[in-house]
Amino acid sequence: RSSRNVEIFKDGDFFEDSARINIYKMILGELRRSPLGLGVLADRPILVSSYTWGYSHNIILEILINFGLVFGPIVLVILAYMVIYLIFFEKQAMVSELGLFWIGISSAFAISFSFWLENFFWGFLGVFIIFSTKAKDLEKKLYRLADSNKLRKILLSLLALVLMFGLVNFYQYKAKANRVLVTVEEPTIVLCFDGTYSIYETEIEDKLTTRGISPTLFLSYENLERTERHLTKEQVKRLADKGWDIQDGGYYRENYIEFSPEKVKLSLVEFDKFMEEMGLEKPRVIAPPLGKTTRSLNKIFREHRDLIQIMAGQEKSDFVYKEIKEGDRDFLNGFYLNTRALLKLKDSPIKEEISSALNQEGLLVIRVELKKHSKIEEAVDALLDLIDELEKQGFTIKSIGEIQASLAK
Repeated sequence: RSSRNVEIFKDGDFFEDSARINIYKMILGELRRSPLGLGVLADRPILVSSYTWGYSHNIILEILINFGLVFGPIVLVILAYMVIYLIFFEKQAMVSELGLFWIGISSAFAISFSFWLENFFWGFLGVFIIFSTKAKDLEKKLYRLADSNKLRKILLSLLALVLMFGLVNFYQYKAKANRVLVTVEEPTIVLCFDGTYSIYETEIEDKLTTRGISPTLFLSYENLERTERHLTKEQVKRLADKGWDIQDGGYYRENYIEFSPEKVKLSLVEFDKFMEEMGLEKPRVIAPPLGKTTRSLNKIFREHRDLIQIMAGQEKSDFVYKEIKEGDRDFLNGFYLNTRALLKLKDSPIKEEISSALNQEGLLVIRVELKKHSKIEEAVDALLDLIDELEKQGFTIKSIGEIQASLAK
């Protein structure tokens, strides 16, 4: 089996940043809004709205978003002190050599890994605390300080208070998020397109219409008529007249995470105005480009939209829904198929997801993006063959708007 790097090189994406730049921007954005930090493993819920399994990919950002701009720098200073001490001042050769080995391995924390999950990070801390000369001196001082019964009682009371409020918030959140809105009773495919280039959507339009299928078009309206290859207003209106479900595809060339809250709200209002001028219903669903969003943005989206559809890629995840819950309004996971993926359907993990949806009689969202490619016609044919196969297997094919309408009942 080819390695991940070989596959990336073959696909021409070897020099891409693997989404790290976007991850850093998302973490920094949340840090600006929550300078006191969001707690242990806080980067996970921030990034999970855009990535199947997300973490900071940078130890400095991870510590700052966890502990905030007050305690985070203190933690960083302590780590920096340990590194400097081990290199220049540790008297025991064994501890110093182990420390240098650890520093070399830990350099990867600058671009990857999570210190919470790496055994060698915590193993080294244990070695330092147990064997380091400086740590032993500190340990004696802490023991003398901990002899105070009054101090122990204060610390235990604070810890109990934090745990109590944490558990209450956790169970309140889980109860709301797990409230079931819809139970899926038949195998269902939700078919969506990222609407950008006219030559591709219009090529497939008639072929879907003859099959009686009216999918969702996530429209990036800022790109309308931008070049001769982009969708026109007339084409969008024609698709809507044929039953296509037109929803908000956001800004295609820019990420919402780079916008101010005011600009995000304005973009949503402008899209609503555009739809009214076209004589179409206001969109009730939004699909941020490539699924990039944050919890703060989701709150703004929910003021104007009822459902947020997220693309999470092709990695293993929870793509099949037997129930749609309240929490899924902010995170409805979809399987992403671009032109290149359509040309490799035989080896695609979507086969497993389709089988799972069929066995569970569940719902699977498929989000298609057709881009310029030398084999675009083959990709379109592969998609049509997939749709025919899905119908033969007994799947009902719906739009995201139909799902949203069922949630609103």
